[in-house]
Amino acid sequence: MTDVPSSGESRGHAPLEREPLDPEPPNRLLAWLSLAAGRRQRRAAPSSDALRRARIATRPLLIAALIAATVALGTWGFRELPLPKPSRLSLIQSLYHALKLYTLEIGPAGGGSVVRPNWQILVALALAVLLVARAALTLLRGGLRRWTTGHLLSGHVIVCGAGVHGSHLARRLSEKHDVVVMDPDASSPGMQGQPGEHEWRLVADAVRPDALLAAGARRANWVVAITGDDFTNSQIVSAIEALAEVRDRLHVLVQLEDPALARFLEENMDTDERGTDGYPSRALRSPSAPRPVVTPFSPNAMAADTLLETAPCKLHGGEAGRLLEVRDGRAPHLILAGDHPLLDAIVLEALRRWRVRILRDLEQPSHPMRPPMRISVYGRDAVARVDRLRRRWLPEPRVLELEAQDMKPEGEAPIEEYDWLAKRAHAGHAIVACVAELDGVRLALGISRALGDGVLMTRVTTQPESLLDKRLRERTKQNRHLATTEVLEIADLALGHEAIGRVGARERLVRALEHDLGEQRARRQSAELFAREQLGIHSDSTWRVLPSERALLRPLVTPIPVSALVRAGLVINLESPVNLRAAAEILSREGQQHDAFTAWCEYARHVNGASPEQMRAGLGARTGDDVADTILRLRAAMLGAPGAPPAPPAGSGVLAGMKHVTIFAGAAATMTSESRSLLEPMLRRALDGYGGAVLSGGTSVGLPGLIGEAARDLGLLAVGYAPAGRGDRALYPTLHETPGAGDFSVREPLSMWCDILDAGIPIQDVRVIACPGGRITEAEVLLARALGAPVAWLDPASDADVTLDDALPFGADGVLELPADAMTLRAFFRWSSAPADLPEDLRDSVARYVHHDYRLKQQGRKPPGDAALAPWNQLLPTLQRSNLAQAEDIPNKLAAVGKRLEEEGGPLHLDNEEVELLAEIEHGRWNVERLRGGWRLGERQISRLVHSDLKPWNELDEQAKDYDREAVRNIAPALAKERWGVVECERPNGQARGRSAYAPDV
Repeated sequence: MTDVPSSGESRGHAPLEREPLDPEPPNRLLAWLSLAAGRRQRRAAPSSDALRRARIATRPLLIAALIAATVALGTWGFRELPLPKPSRLSLIQSLYHALKLYTLEIGPAGGGSVVRPNWQILVALALAVLLVARAALTLLRGGLRRWTTGHLLSGHVIVCGAGVHGSHLARRLSEKHDVVVMDPDASSPGMQGQPGEHEWRLVADAVRPDALLAAGARRANWVVAITGDDFTNSQIVSAIEALAEVRDRLHVLVQLEDPALARFLEENMDTDERGTDGYPSRALRSPSAPRPVVTPFSPNAMAADTLLETAPCKLHGGEAGRLLEVRDGRAPHLILAGDHPLLDAIVLEALRRWRVRILRDLEQPSHPMRPPMRISVYGRDAVARVDRLRRRWLPEPRVLELEAQDMKPEGEAPIEEYDWLAKRAHAGHAIVACVAELDGVRLALGISRALGDGVLMTRVTTQPESLLDKRLRERTKQNRHLATTEVLEIADLALGHEAIGRVGARERLVRALEHDLGEQRARRQSAELFAREQLGIHSDSTWRVLPSERALLRPLVTPIPVSALVRAGLVINLESPVNLRAAAEILSREGQQHDAFTAWCEYARHVNGASPEQMRAGLGARTGDDVADTILRLRAAMLGAPGAPPAPPAGSGVLAGMKHVTIFAGAAATMTSESRSLLEPMLRRALDGYGGAVLSGGTSVGLPGLIGEAARDLGLLAVGYAPAGRGDRALYPTLHETPGAGDFSVREPLSMWCDILDAGIPIQDVRVIACPGGRITEAEVLLARALGAPVAWLDPASDADVTLDDALPFGADGVLELPADAMTLRAFFRWSSAPADLPEDLRDSVARYVHHDYRLKQQGRKPPGDAALAPWNQLLPTLQRSNLAQAEDIPNKLAAVGKRLEEEGGPLHLDNEEVELLAEIEHGRWNVERLRGGWRLGERQISRLVHSDLKPWNELDEQAKDYDREAVRNIAPALAKERWGVVECERPNGQARGRSAYAPDV
């Protein structure tokens, strides 16, 4: 179980725990047992590694010399025995009796008063007894040590893993506490050399429960799983949780560098401790059942925290200052070089710290605009690593600027020739960390030359400082052409004095608060926050607090600032309905109308059909806020929740008789001219032939004006919603005015949904299209998403200030981001309507035909083994569903060109213009289908749901368009094979042949 480099940053659970490490003091009464077990107390400073290795090498020689001396003295002694001449022993006989001394038998020398053993035999016997006793003790001391640690030690620490980090931790802890170190490999660093004063060592596998019991797990206060392997550490935790006889609240610190594994461990614990309402419930477990407290931690993350806390930068005049400070309007700049996973942890820690700084600024009455921190990464595969970090941690551009440069292969060019590094010689600090120590020395020396003495540098080692490191430090300190370099050991950075006692959640929060509040107040507020179990506090060092979420968090954690939670790497379960409702009620009382509306919408969204009946019944509880009560009433009606108001008579209200409704939300007077010029033709093409009603803001400007004009020209029912006197009846003859309102507000969207409910239109037949706008547009998206309606986002001119993921609480879940394409938009309108006149057996047959034809035509175009070329029975389910959906859409396509399916109908003939139209329609349908399935734009990778063709029709190349054209041309032979055909019918709205339109809803 030696430590090996691993990547990532732990994001584990940090439940309530004891304050810093508090095992019982060493049990000095066990000292004699430790000596009997072969354990030597440390009386002086440890010898050097060279002396230790010399002693180990000479030990076999010493034992051999003692055996030779025993045999020689014994042989001499038996030859000299004063026996009668006939009985005198020969040389061979003397040698034989000398060897028998190891059986503790002296043979002829035990002849009583006549023949007594001489001094040679006595000395040889003494040596034999010593060697036999030594051998017996060697055989027995393993079992004696196990018995002692398993039955007599109490209140101690068990360290599982004697690698770099484990041995360092054991050495630190054994200065004050009894420590048992376990490792199955006797050659691990922590199993070598002289043990600490209160250190016990067991060669055993901590994954085995019996080995843990032998280490005294029944009475231990702490167990630290620090083997360097995440899977092994997780197995150790599972083995401890399976033990029936351990102390209640036994602390288990587990090293987990993989965030996914840390999350998995955390979720398992949450499942065990949570009740039916999703919150901790101690009643689920017997009060007498022991329960270990598991806290994941990452030595890499701890080392990164120490480095960024202490790393200096060189100021003008040669003085040193703190790295993480803004000076002269410039943010810190850090260079990271090498390939050690520590560098990834430093990026994440820097991102978190700078997020905290920005959050603290926002919490001030007047906050400055803090520039983003900059990190330059250099090394092997640095560009790929930075791309991976961007995808994984999603650093906001306003918080962190990441750049990378790959290091050329060794020997191709000296590192000082890289102009890229030389241009970054103004950075505040450089950190070098490599998996291979020699690589680290070379890289540090090269970068030191490239940067010069204007930059301070730190080389982080995984082993104790070497002679090369000492020379590196001395040389860079004396040479003004080299960056001054400090050399630090990663184990010292990660597990310094008392560091292991600060990994718990409470301690991290205390550290984040004590600078502003002092230690006593920080501990009191931390304890009060953790006592509120409904918050579901857990660890997540990658937490991004969105502005919309910050407003919801503040009322729940006050008086603790949100920035302190982020600094401590803690998250509350904001998505729980209980917490969302609590935040909404507080915000309503405070008069924060916009934030309260957001909170009520998110509360309504998170109460769903799978929620407990009591929670769903809460939707009917009056709040005293009419806006909130309307949101909850609408959500209760959509869910059919207990206490929901009775449904109105079917077909009542202004939308009576409508089967489909689309709501358009977006900017009015603030719409840009570019956005209008792009949206107008797109909306007209998408709405041409639509058979439902369109709802919008009811004015003549911006998006409502575009919708009103398109509806008027295309003969659609348009319903406008506006305050009294603010609507345009020329565009919206059907105008719903909000009584008593002087300006547009959230009441207009609420009125839309009340009318939809009154008309009895199912939620699955309502669509919402949102374009960039202001707060009311955001409210419309939040409300539609809360009620469960399909929502799409359309931003052809890239007018939005922030991404949709950042604009909405908890990200853009439930909202499709559509490409700027008319047929994709039109396909979204009709997504819920699966034509009823396509029999299931015909659909399956056509889907199989289409896939078979695709396989034949794509062989040679796509590489062998491509997932899309698999036979139907081996095809991925997502691709099977795609073929079935393509077949289901055939009636819709045929209606667009004035044709209808009919069994035994005539053959289908399409001219080139019709093929092009239906191919564009098929691509729009395919876009929506894939986006609905979670696909995203990028280089095609089916296994990762990534495709390069998720874009507008006019941006596709001809080869991509041919896929859709072939899909259209396949309709005729697929139908003919099953003896189906078509008949002519009236074109939608009397359209001319070839117009780009969809059929009316069927």
